[in-house]
Amino acid sequence: MAIAISKAEARRLVDEIREHAEGLRGLLVRLHDGEGWRALGYDTWAGCCQEELGYTKRYANYLIQAERVQERVGTIVPEASVPEAQARELTRLPEDQQGPCWQDYQEECVDQGEKPTAAGLREKVGVWSADNEPPDIDGDVIDVEPEPPPHDGEDARIARIRELAGQLAREKGAAVAAAILENVAEEIRNAEQ
Repeated sequence: MAIAISKAEARRLVDEIREHAEGLRGLLVRLHDGEGWRALGYDTWAGCCQEELGYTKRYANYLIQAERVQERVGTIVPEASVPEAQARELTRLPEDQQGPCWQDYQEECVDQGEKPTAAGLREKVGVWSADNEPPDIDGDVIDVEPEPPPHDGEDARIARIRELAGQLAREKGAAVAAAILENVAEEIRNAEQ
């Protein structure tokens, strides 16, 4: 039977867990960017995530994105600690807008006496996105694994569609996804003519 702990002990544990979680994100960035997964003998980042960490590649990439957002936000708000779910929402904005948007949202929450949430930040990001240009299609993406080569006998048109689909899977913003889908549709139309 578990022994109940005090509120002070529970608070201390939560703070410690948060500290370790933030450190974990930085370690994942080092493992990914330093290609530690290759050094361990894995052909893919996904394989390393699954076998070594018990994470899906998608979840590990969310944590890496959160760390990168944290680094950007930290240049504007040094004491900031951006939860992973909120960082995920911020990735829908261009990098130079992530910190100011997050800071603006935090200040709004304080002014209104509300707790910051990912859902609330999603709304704020939507307002910021509507007021700004869509991000550059060639922007930074987290997934550095190369696209698979075309299958034997696959024509250039299909290979290009596969390449664009892979790019779409890595992109963050809805505007970027729409632009990529439009490129795919245009290439299909051109190929059919």
